Amino acid sequence: MAIQVSGTTVIDDSRNLTNITSVDATTVASISAAGVGGGGTHDFVASGAISNGDVVILNSDGTVTVAGNVTIPQSIGSRVAYEPAYTERVASVHDPISNRIVITYADGGNSYYGTAVVGTVSGNSISFGTPVVFESASISSNETGLVYDAFTEKVIAVWAANSGSNRTKSSVLTVSGTSVSFGATNTVTNDGQSPVITSDPTTDKILVAYRDLDDVTYQQGFVVVGTVSGTTITYGSPETIVQNTQIQPRTFLFDADAGKAVLLYTGSSHTDYTAKVVSYSGTTPSLGSASSIATATYYNATFDPVNNKVIAVYRDNNNSNYGTARVGTVSGTSITFGTASVFYAGAMTLVTATYGTQGEKAVVFYRDSANENNIIEGVVSGTSISFNSPVTFDTTAGSYYSSAYDSTSDKVVFTYAVWADSSYATVAQYTSFESNITNSNIIGVAAEAISDTVTGQITITSGINEGQTGLTIGQSYFVSDDGTLTTTNNGRKIGEAFSATNLQVKMKLTGDEMNAYLGGLV
Repeated sequence: MAIQVSGTTVIDDSRNLTNITSVDATTVASISAAGVGGGGTHDFVASGAISNGDVVILNSDGTVTVAGNVTIPQSIGSRVAYEPAYTERVASVHDPISNRIVITYADGGNSYYGTAVVGTVSGNSISFGTPVVFESASISSNETGLVYDAFTEKVIAVWAANSGSNRTKSSVLTVSGTSVSFGATNTVTNDGQSPVITSDPTTDKILVAYRDLDDVTYQQGFVVVGTVSGTTITYGSPETIVQNTQIQPRTFLFDADAGKAVLLYTGSSHTDYTAKVVSYSGTTPSLGSASSIATATYYNATFDPVNNKVIAVYRDNNNSNYGTARVGTVSGTSITFGTASVFYAGAMTLVTATYGTQGEKAVVFYRDSANENNIIEGVVSGTSISFNSPVTFDTTAGSYYSSAYDSTSDKVVFTYAVWADSSYATVAQYTSFESNITNSNIIGVAAEAISDTVTGQITITSGINEGQTGLTIGQSYFVSDDGTLTTTNNGRKIGEAFSATNLQVKMKLTGDEMNAYLGGLV
């Protein structure tokens, strides 16, 4: 195929070049020499240091940068009130369908009625709609629980009133704009307390754990399996968590990789932090053996779906009340925990955690010994977790902590109440990353190491790059989001190997890609 550019003809038989804008003859000669028609390298100015063999992208100013993940630094927004009163029993979750944060709580400004509100994240801020009462009775003595059920694509709530019949209830929620409505109220049990909830993302099943006040002798804990159909939830028979022993459910998580749930709870002393794996068949649950986590008085947990690990966070009563974490691994019907990792060497009082999948970090929110609110990030490796330095974002003591990961904006929303004041939400951009690669900005592979702002050679289309290692002869290679080479065909072919160290760059350029290429040379 021949194309005419400013009176000069360039021959290229391998690509469909369209929408080529006018370029002067000097640039055309440069392109021809570089290899658009015959192949080799071209000089580019580096924006940031580049190593030999790195895949590079073309920037809008004509410089080149290493392709891959770009770090987005941590930043924290100002607190925003979601309720102009003190709140208790707070739970929060992100609904990815409506892209909203749902918060449920006991409203101290309205007789501790069960109330819900919807928040919308924008940048590092959040705004709220009008609160909605879902339980016209006090729920101040009980927890509220929320889960986003991926199977039904709905948020499901569970709660318990302080008194009356059919106390423990659940409902399927519908989020519309900045408001939320509750479907039919479904009774979980007549006299349960402190319910927690999780869901199986592959089926129509949810799991609820609670403490039964009807069991006067022991107040044992139970697990039930619910089946969701529309806005109706029906429950099977309960299974005892620990026979003849009072327990308090704390957190319910689901390990989709193992196809099992993990229940974290404490006993009658509220200090023996323990975990059990929960399986189910139909609507019949079964529990594995108990695994002790720690002697603790404040606790929470989150699930890491990248490494398929449970991350338990707590105040370690046997180690000066330090803020501590352990990583749990599910195997069959049991769970084992790795070595404890201290994230705050001081007397921690409150804690909650969530997991940011894009940045692959656990984000922990805790109150320190100075009654200040802090966040800290942890990275799982095997059965351990390591933490960076904490950041204090509010010096006013908070209580009833909750946190939710907004997967759409890649932000974490923390909620907390201030006594005799209001209840707040703070949006944090934790340290994460995003790929700088688009469908049109990969330009080639570095033919040498190039320092920042220095001009160096980039192997472009039809050139041979000699800066590789471990390639398979004859294999086609593509560019991953993180800039590394992969054999998985993701549509971003970079070339083919003809030795372990040599890659022939054979990108298939579209018209838009060629325009971007030409724009960088002009």
